[in-house]
Amino acid sequence: MTDLQMHADNITNGIRLEFESSTNTLYTIASLFDILERVEPSVFKEFTTRAIKDKPGILLVEWQPRVKGSELGVFLKDLESLGIKNFTMVEPDSSGKLVPAKKKSEHFPVLYSVSKFDDLTSIGLDLAWSEERMASKYLARDSGLAAASNTFDIFLTSETGSEEHPGFAITIPIYKAEGMLDTVSKRQKTHRGFLAAVYYTEGLVGPIDKYLESNSLGIRMIDTATKTVVYQDSDIQNKAVAVTKNLEIYGQKWEIQILPDANFYGQYFFITDYLFPTSLLVFLFLLIYILNRNEKQNTRLAQVQVQLERALVASKAAAKSKMTFLANMSHEIRTPLNAIIGYARLLDVDVDNKDKKLYTTRMISNGELLQNTIDDILEISNFEEGKVRLDFHNFNLISMFEELKDIISLNRTNDKIEFKVEAEVENQLYHGDSYRIRQILINLLSNSLKFTSEGFIKLICSETSKYSNGLRFEIIDTGVGISPDYLERATTAFSQEDESFSRSRGGVGLGLYITRKLVEQLDGYFAIESEKGKGTTVVVELPLSLAVDEEDTDPREIASLQLGKKIIIAEDDADAQFIIKEYLKELNLELDFVSDGSQLIEKVLENDYDLVITDVQMPVLDGVEATRILRQKGVQIPIVVMSAHTLNEEKDKCFKAGVNSYISKPILKEELIKSIISILQA
Repeated sequence: MTDLQMHADNITNGIRLEFESSTNTLYTIASLFDILERVEPSVFKEFTTRAIKDKPGILLVEWQPRVKGSELGVFLKDLESLGIKNFTMVEPDSSGKLVPAKKKSEHFPVLYSVSKFDDLTSIGLDLAWSEERMASKYLARDSGLAAASNTFDIFLTSETGSEEHPGFAITIPIYKAEGMLDTVSKRQKTHRGFLAAVYYTEGLVGPIDKYLESNSLGIRMIDTATKTVVYQDSDIQNKAVAVTKNLEIYGQKWEIQILPDANFYGQYFFITDYLFPTSLLVFLFLLIYILNRNEKQNTRLAQVQVQLERALVASKAAAKSKMTFLANMSHEIRTPLNAIIGYARLLDVDVDNKDKKLYTTRMISNGELLQNTIDDILEISNFEEGKVRLDFHNFNLISMFEELKDIISLNRTNDKIEFKVEAEVENQLYHGDSYRIRQILINLLSNSLKFTSEGFIKLICSETSKYSNGLRFEIIDTGVGISPDYLERATTAFSQEDESFSRSRGGVGLGLYITRKLVEQLDGYFAIESEKGKGTTVVVELPLSLAVDEEDTDPREIASLQLGKKIIIAEDDADAQFIIKEYLKELNLELDFVSDGSQLIEKVLENDYDLVITDVQMPVLDGVEATRILRQKGVQIPIVVMSAHTLNEEKDKCFKAGVNSYISKPILKEELIKSIISILQA
């Protein structure tokens, strides 16, 4: 009996390990929904087919999303964007016939199904029709763990006909990644749906068939909840139960009966036959023990890996929440700011009165100051995410200096400060990221202007031997200077030496930090020299290359060629519509306006437009989704996006959807006209 007990332990452990291995495969498939925001049908099918190929215990795997009754229309519309059309949810009536599913507070339809047998798929079946089926699923949802159903019959069709086989289902809950799900209410709130697998008991026992046969043993498995025989050998009638073991996994409880036949007992009748099998059994026991111990270690390692992956998901969720907050903050501030600066610029064009001209100039200046502060905060997030976008192109150095003079002169209110620009270079045309270089110089000059009461601020540009065709920029001022103790911390984020002084002059302590980071991104050199009470010198050296001279064309001259061009603009904000219309009234363009993405799609499909300009965040359907749908329908006309979302992550979403160009709000008239003309002339 001792040897028989050992066999029973080995058989039970073998079934347990096969069961756990198959369920770990199901967790691997579930990770798709943690990693990908949208799991497309082809991705699910390919990944799942490979995952279950060598798992004889798994017959099929299904994705059963949670669909709120109030959101059924949105769900069906989203399926069309995934290429799933004419999807219908069904449920069995009292006769077993499939009929359209009744309305419920929530549905759990089978959306994706991968089966080893084609006749097992049940796409569209709404599992919410059966309270019995949902019992184990709701248990899994509330506990956050896998749960097993009771045994049910599976009908498999083969060349010899249809055969009935016992099986059961394992369900794993899938949640939205929103931090730690440590309460039932949080799990219910973030629940996305279920990943379920139908298990085939004969498949689970299959891997140990050779072991049973070689040791003259039989097996019977009984579901203790329903007293149903879920598996037994074909010749079980000739064997008597000798040992009984219990196996429980994920709530599924089985009684495993080990039944030896006459051959098993016959091997013990001769001592010579007894010693060798015993030695072999001892060896097998030790081998199985070692393998089992390794399997436990592997299981523990797998559990640690799952915990690490969950921690990574939680970390990504926190980062995503931060990015969402920053994007929404940017949008909520930039939308009214777009109207404020836009109206101020329109007034500034027609104002002749000197005092009123001063008022509009100050409105624009302060609006742009607020815009720069928002940009600085968002820039930090880009640095942290490693998503700083660089755009290398040809630019005119002297023209950039003229722009800097205008900007600094506009913001300089103190006549006691003299501003000078000295360019000691032979060439004017360079190739590099002029936007980032301009941003660096404006940050440094604004700092000097902020902390200098009298004297001068000087920008000196010269060639440097540190890089081939590189440039050296020196910003020198006679301001308050920086103390030696603070100098090392001057380029850290949100760092200010004298907060009381900063309150009177403005700023949040980001200028030097962003400047240093940008210089590093451009592979340049950055240094500060300062003496308290005497002034500061900042040195920036950047690698550049020479550019070929390009002939400039007057935008207004090009604009005159646009007569008859039709443009449709999707913008839900009435102020933004008015400002855009005023900006473009000189371009001889035919303009149509709509207020949401759904109207945009309808208009574009019905008319011939030369260009589409759309806002991102709009009611009914946003600009990004509208762009994606237009591209799917074969529309190839250029699309320009205007958005108060300025994070690189948001821009990437736009370009992936099929956008050709991106304009940030507040909208600059020159930038808008330049973008339109460049696309129409392409």
